[in-house]
Amino acid sequence: MSAASTVRRHKLNVARVCEFCGKSFLSCASHINYGRGRFCSRICGDTSRQLKASIETIEQNSIPEPNSGCWLWTGYATGAGYGATRRAGKWVLAHRLSYELYKSDIDAGIVVRHRCDNSICVNPDHLEIGSAGDNVRDSVRRGRISRGERRPAAKLTAAQVIAIRAQHAEGIPNRVIAEMFGVSADNIRLIAKRRAWRHVA
Repeated sequence: MSAASTVRRHKLNVARVCEFCGKSFLSCASHINYGRGRFCSRICGDTSRQLKASIETIEQNSIPEPNSGCWLWTGYATGAGYGATRRAGKWVLAHRLSYELYKSDIDAGIVVRHRCDNSICVNPDHLEIGSAGDNVRDSVRRGRISRGERRPAAKLTAAQVIAIRAQHAEGIPNRVIAEMFGVSADNIRLIAKRRAWRHVA
């Protein structure tokens, strides 16, 4: 390649900053004239377009509730009452998508919880991450999950659980205690080790 052609080639290239990742790169001037040259790679361009489409999905399928500040999801909702939408051909929970778009990525095994206790809210300021255990504790504290004798299928009361633990501490076999209270020996073992009825002292 001649020196003259090299100079011409460099004159045609323009220094740019990728709109997605912030990386500096050279773009052909003709690309810029046609509205291209905004991204350093096809990956950055595709990812940016997907993010823009996802943000538009959140904005177009939610309405602000002025009293609570919630963004109420108006799109498809699951049987459990959570908003859901499709992203890259897969169904995703709308509040989880909102957190990823406006806050940060979510590690595997982490759930997105509603501080506002409104399952169709997608306002990122009302969302926080935590463990599945945190989520269950939230549900119990807010009265959405019953525990202990308040559960419809419960066979024991809190007083009986206390008695079971006392008898177990005295060395009475689990099988014998189970027969006395009409439950399984496995259930007695879980109660004695506080893996069941943990909320009872």
